Amino acid sequence: MIQWQSFNKKIYRSRYRLLLYALLLTVFGDLFFPIEDWIYYTYFRPLWLLLTVLAGWNLVHRNRQKNLIYKSLLIILTIGELINIIIPLEQLNILKQLAYLVFFITFSLELFHQVRSTTKVSSSIITAVLCGLIILGIAGGIGAMIIESVTPDSFEGNLTGDKIADFQYFSFITLTTVGFGDIIPVTVYAKKYTILMTLIGNFYSIVIVGIIIGKFTSSTIKDEEHTLNKLPTKIDQELEDKD
Repeated sequence: MIQWQSFNKKIYRSRYRLLLYALLLTVFGDLFFPIEDWIYYTYFRPLWLLLTVLAGWNLVHRNRQKNLIYKSLLIILTIGELINIIIPLEQLNILKQLAYLVFFITFSLELFHQVRSTTKVSSSIITAVLCGLIILGIAGGIGAMIIESVTPDSFEGNLTGDKIADFQYFSFITLTTVGFGDIIPVTVYAKKYTILMTLIGNFYSIVIVGIIIGKFTSSTIKDEEHTLNKLPTKIDQELEDKD
């Protein structure tokens, strides 16, 4: 029991690092594991997504209410992936994408809350901020896939046929306002969604950078005040020693 609690604490302390690894596998997994396409798409890509959900659960497992929500999402998504492997249905795929979208939205809000609640800027918080940006990119890609599934041909351009890779790419270049223009929205829904993604990307960058700078400045000022408050005590001690 004690060993399990110790292991649990170590896993929780490394929560942002583990989350980053899972997110990198989700986005770049096909580069890390160059295997046959159908094997990767059928088995490994869903596995990376489920690992990301599991890493997200690690963020909130100490909160009883949030723990229940994330655990339920993990079970639903796991069952959905298994059913999709056995009986691939388009309607089920859309429902599964919606479930992932709900998860990643709540996930990003939780990360934002944890970053905002921290008192000091550390490497863990910087990792959390990076994770938040990647999560928004993945969620944006899932949202674009849902729009394309519901209203086909909502996007045009240099589409390879791999919806996940295409729309993840589109999501990240839209969120970061790079916008190469090789994939473009053509329907009203797709255009409005692209506007929303651009606003979210800009909002995240501005607000998160402001929070990080504010916390770094605040912690620096507190450290300096703490150092200055200690100086008179040290001087008095030196004078007493001389006397």
